Amino acid sequence: MAVRFSHDVIADNGAIANYEEESYGIDSHVIAYGGDHAVTIEPVSVLDLIWPKSVTLGT
Repeated sequence: MAVRFSHDVIADNGAIANYEEESYGIDSHVIAYGGDHAVTIEPVSVLDLIWPKSVTLGT
C-alpha cells in the first residue's frame, strides 16, 4: 500500500525496481549501495601485525 501511494519509491537494486514496475506500474529510483570492494589478499599471522620481529620470547 505504501508503494502505491508514495510520491517517490526508492529501490536498493534493479531487481526490486523491476518488481515494483511490474507489480505496481511505477518507476523506482535505484540507489545502489556498497561496491566492488572485495579483494583477494594473502593471509598473514596476527602476531606479525602486532608483535615486532625484533622481540623474542623466553630469552
